[in-house]
Amino acid sequence: MGILFYVLLLGVCCLVINKFADLLGENIVKLAIKLKLPPAVRGVLLEGVSSSTPELITSGAAALLLVIGGDETAFADVGIGTIGGSAIFNILIIPFLSILFVPGEQIKDLEIDKKAMLRDLAVYLLSVGILFFASKSGLLTSRVGAFMAGIYIVYAICLIKSSKDSDFEADDDIIVTESLGKLWFNIVAYLAPIGIAVHYCVVSATYIGNELNIPRLIMALIVLAGVTSIPDALLSIRSARNGEMDASIANAVGSNSFDILICLGFIIAIAGVDIKVNFAEVWYIFAFLILSSICYTFAFLFKSGKVVKLALLGLPYIGFIYYLNGLIIW
Repeated sequence: MGILFYVLLLGVCCLVINKFADLLGENIVKLAIKLKLPPAVRGVLLEGVSSSTPELITSGAAALLLVIGGDETAFADVGIGTIGGSAIFNILIIPFLSILFVPGEQIKDLEIDKKAMLRDLAVYLLSVGILFFASKSGLLTSRVGAFMAGIYIVYAICLIKSSKDSDFEADDDIIVTESLGKLWFNIVAYLAPIGIAVHYCVVSATYIGNELNIPRLIMALIVLAGVTSIPDALLSIRSARNGEMDASIANAVGSNSFDILICLGFIIAIAGVDIKVNFAEVWYIFAFLILSSICYTFAFLFKSGKVVKLALLGLPYIGFIYYLNGLIIW
């Protein structure tokens, strides 16, 4: 089987992820209505967690390569690469795509819950900071991973508690006939094919990268990060179309926090081994993580037109891809 087969396999896997991510989104909206969760909380918890399953599976697969296969660079390349690339994609491209579905007039009058936005952004930046200093030390230990996972658990508990004190307005256009058990079953059922598709995306991307002499870390930052972010993008676009930009924007940041604190932290904790990281090879990931966070903040914390927001979100990602292209050439 040649490279063409794996390119086609990658395409088929993307279609599978697209299809089941859409079904996943429908059930998450219904579940949020059943649980009476506000849109912003739904975006951070339900959508952010569920749509991050591909990243969790990818990170877990990288940990297996380390623990079972003895591949010491696998987690740093595939795990950190995919999570880092996905985080940059999520915080820039997902809001970018969401804004495209909102008319320019509505963007000017867009009201964002700034308090919730700053809260979620603070947790995300804290997770980036912890990962930065741990990576700079050259070693990711189980203790660090457990600490990261613990932060997310506290964060989730605080969000659930705050949601109980918030007023909930159900969407009259959506009638939920399914029971809570049925909705949870559907969500788990739709996550299964997404997980399988992501596994074969990893296989395909690895083969394609080897054939084209593209470093595994670069493939993870571009291909795997993009593929695993498909569910996040579709769920956010869906929220934007429904007029719920709060949920759309919250999903991007909430998903990133889950990716770093759980998809990396929890996996590191249960891996039971110290994971070596060559900081000199991944420093630029953190630089773009910070840059993307700054651009995201300026795009939504201050009032601006549609074109300005799109530029603040789109241009940094173009710069990121340009930088990675330079690494391939060098």
